[in-house]
Amino acid sequence: MAKQRLHPETAEASSEVQGGMVMRPSVEIKLSAEERNELERLARGRKVWRGLSDRAHIVLLATEGLTNVQIGSVLGVTNQTARK
Repeated sequence: MAKQRLHPETAEASSEVQGGMVMRPSVEIKLSAEERNELERLARGRKVWRGLSDRAHIVLLATEGLTNVQIGSVLGVTNQTARK
């Protein structure tokens, strides 16, 4: 994936180009320590509903700045699932 910097007057953030399509950057997510701990607990929980565990993983990866496409690739889900 190639990073593309856009002119500051036309866009505020850099975008990723994949397959000829410009991918929008993920929304910046900031978590408190308590929120992060809870998401990490849910993500690794063995007795947590699978969908909830996946959602926790998605949010944690998004906080690291990954795009929906990257998150989908890491978790083996579609980018549509990652963006929900």
